[in-house]
Amino acid sequence: MHTIPTDSDGIKTSALRTHLERLSTSPEFQQKLKSMELDSTVSSGDWKRFPFLLYLVPTFSNPTGSTLSHSRRAEIISLAREYNILIVCDDVYQMLDYSSELSHLSLTHFSTPPSLDPPPQRLISYDLETLQPNEFGNVISNCTFSKLFAPGVRLGWIESSPKIIDQYNRSGILYSGGSPNHAMSGIFTSLLKTEYGESGVSLLQMHINKLKKTYAENLVAVCTALEKNLPPNIAKFRIPTGGFFIWIEFDKDKLPDTLELLRAIKPAVDTVSVVDRVEISDGKSKSGVYRGKQIQTQKVSYSPGNIFSPDRTAGNCLRLAFTFYEKEKLVLGVERLCAALKEIL
Repeated sequence: MHTIPTDSDGIKTSALRTHLERLSTSPEFQQKLKSMELDSTVSSGDWKRFPFLLYLVPTFSNPTGSTLSHSRRAEIISLAREYNILIVCDDVYQMLDYSSELSHLSLTHFSTPPSLDPPPQRLISYDLETLQPNEFGNVISNCTFSKLFAPGVRLGWIESSPKIIDQYNRSGILYSGGSPNHAMSGIFTSLLKTEYGESGVSLLQMHINKLKKTYAENLVAVCTALEKNLPPNIAKFRIPTGGFFIWIEFDKDKLPDTLELLRAIKPAVDTVSVVDRVEISDGKSKSGVYRGKQIQTQKVSYSPGNIFSPDRTAGNCLRLAFTFYEKEKLVLGVERLCAALKEIL
């Protein structure tokens, strides 16, 4: 597995190209490619194996909330054709775009108000629009109802080219079982078909519209609290216009390790519980120690940056989620986090 650097416009395609050039010319890759070409089950008129797989969250990504730009989406499709890459996208956050809802809220108090342009179309659209006859295509779009309805639903769908879908349909789990989740499939079929009153909008879409309004209000509340309470010249963050997450990057000289801080303000939290996003509080300890300094514990939690970084280069970052709690509790959480930051400076 290899990681590709990102910025505010998503994955850096120049770095991706450099990485692909290096990998594709290595002796190990050439040997594997030769073995694949000799294997008659690898590629035929209706079956294909790809030598590379690229996993992306193109829109309002987890954890940074960044969105892949139009130009980079087009370039990634070009690279996928050139290097024979299968791209697997998590696309559910595309449906959680709050640009319309945010346009009805006051944003003028922000030092840098967010752009309210909607995100580009999904990567699968770029793939299908440029697909030539008899080509397999290169993109699988994954979506899930777990982020739109409830985590326990465990139901989703994929979209891809006809040939990739046909290949997927002949896999063992679908060929013998029909669906991984029959019960929920039936329930959500009804939610998609049932219209709300005379509006012509499905019950599910009505639910999503309500979520988007609530999440947009939560987002504004959290970002307002951050701008108000963060100590000056210690951190920077961009206001996303969709998804679940806000990514905060701290000055490495002032806060090099957000996991270390989390352990100090919540002494009962260990590495495993942080990774699993489980909050643990013994309710007894009133202070913790950060780099030899005693600081007050806080009933607040976040995800430290390095749990999202295989190369451990995001220690000075953290991720906040703004979709679970009511906005009043979210604001209180930001105030507690900022109080802890002020203690260690």
